[in-house]
Amino acid sequence: MITIHQLSGLVSGTVIKRPSASIKSPYVADVIYGDNTILGHCPSLGCCGLADKDATVLMAPSKNPKSKCQYSVYLSSIYDEKKDKCVIVGIHPKLAEQIVENCISKSNFSWLPNITNYTREFVIKDKELDVDSRFDFHGYDENNKEFILEVKAVPLADYQDIPKKERKGGTTTKSRLKIKSHISLTDTGRKQPIQ
Repeated sequence: MITIHQLSGLVSGTVIKRPSASIKSPYVADVIYGDNTILGHCPSLGCCGLADKDATVLMAPSKNPKSKCQYSVYLSSIYDEKKDKCVIVGIHPKLAEQIVENCISKSNFSWLPNITNYTREFVIKDKELDVDSRFDFHGYDENNKEFILEVKAVPLADYQDIPKKERKGGTTTKSRLKIKSHISLTDTGRKQPIQ
């Protein structure tokens, strides 16, 4: 088995209030850890209940020395009654990007071999194509073939096939612009969609 990513110092806690009673930001929760109440950074907000009151979360010590939060919430533990077991769900928005970056740097993707260099959070602005977008990864392989990669983590998804008019919410303007950018770049041959 290959270890792709490791979260060090994980501890389990139970969210008792989000936003925190002491810091009113929706990104901060009061979490019971051992016998203490600590501040946990919840970059995914409540994540549809996975990081809200009574949720069991797995946290790692904060890497930011200036943070008022001692821990950052990365995972949520939920009980699946049908399977009679605990399921761990990644809820930190940057976790998927960190995992993908590790795979890129170790050449773990067969469809993205021998990357010689890459950058994170690559911005493309092209007035002619009406593109102004940021992508998670951009780089080149050993043959100088360019790639652009966008990573999305979806801890919760509804796979029920319902008519569009019955769906709540919909695609945000920001998402529509990013989709438009992807289509424009693909049409020019600059970005190859992954099959």
